[in-house]
Amino acid sequence: MDTFFLEDSAGYHHSVTEWNPNYHEDGLDERATALLRSPVGRAFIAISAATGFTPDQLTEPATALYIAAQAADDIELYHTKIDRQKEMRFLREEAPRHFRLARQILTHPDAAWWFAPLDLHNQIWVSEDHSPPNQQPSEPSWIHSDPRRNLWAFITSTSTADTASMLAAVDLQICDIGYGYHEYASPPFALWHMKPKLDARIFEIDSPHAWHELCVNYRHRAKYPLQDIVYSDLDMDSYLEPDWSKVAEDWDAVHLTLGGLLTSHQVAVKSKDFWTYHHGWDAEQTWWLRWVFTEHERLHDNTPTFQIKEILEDKSIYRFMRGWT
Repeated sequence: MDTFFLEDSAGYHHSVTEWNPNYHEDGLDERATALLRSPVGRAFIAISAATGFTPDQLTEPATALYIAAQAADDIELYHTKIDRQKEMRFLREEAPRHFRLARQILTHPDAAWWFAPLDLHNQIWVSEDHSPPNQQPSEPSWIHSDPRRNLWAFITSTSTADTASMLAAVDLQICDIGYGYHEYASPPFALWHMKPKLDARIFEIDSPHAWHELCVNYRHRAKYPLQDIVYSDLDMDSYLEPDWSKVAEDWDAVHLTLGGLLTSHQVAVKSKDFWTYHHGWDAEQTWWLRWVFTEHERLHDNTPTFQIKEILEDKSIYRFMRGWT
């Protein structure tokens, strides 16, 4: 598998991977390399190194999930806090210095679940306004003519050690949440334990190649522009996203693993006739395209009190880049 960089007219560098349908990023070095190829993976490892934490500490669920959330926010496409070009150059130079740390993290037993298939027994939903979950039709007829814009998806996240990726995202107010597209009430957060059918059909995104496969198999030619993604030799006419109405015919849900987030986010994959680019999914999460839950249960309200949140106030990319040129 080859990875190369393209520079557009604005001077932005992008990580682009050649599509290999037989390639699987399940080896240690392959996953470490993939982590350091993705902008969010680079931000994750740079922030991790800046904390001075040991691999034991960095793989504690709350710590890992909060650092991942901070990393996703720091490199978010539409509201980055510093000049994006400088940020990408910094991460491209800084992250490879921590390849050994990346390997130590990925080999840690507490990181084993990062690339694992969806845990159907531990799915939680975070309510924006404390209202209970709203059941949707079980058939895909609710998906209208625009395969992306009218997508309805019920989003859950995997609960582990009294937290979840979406809880970290909401607590830190990252990306779309901080931008105002979602208005979550202040803590305590209202949570529900969602119990899907155990035979639910789940498509797993654990690498940029998995996202590319989904887009190619259920192809929809996206016609809208993406900010600062104008490649010198890739054009929007060959850019694909999933046709969700077709996805919903074969799958009940699409799961982005934590490892998938850290290796896939903002990585373009190019095949012979098409290219894809995973973005906008800023946490480990599952998009449920059908209502396949057998029951749901209200949990105790959650007020996060993790020390890592305070530590991250001084460890986000745009803070510790000060003075770097």
